[in-house]
Amino acid sequence: MLVVTDAEWARIFGGLRFGQIFEGTVVNVPCPGAIGIFMEIGLSFGGFVDVLVIARTE
Repeated sequence: MLVVTDAEWARIFGGLRFGQIFEGTVVNVPCPGAIGIFMEIGLSFGGFVDVLVIARTE
């Protein structure tokens, strides 16, 4: 388990904004099509994308 210090979180969080788009790599799909995916996004911690906001393309 990764632990991020308060100082590191404050530094990273200060540069993030709601709705920001990241490129990343899918690292875990715990229940395909049901809850979402975990992503490696190049920060000290990973990201989670809810299935309801995953872009759908054809």
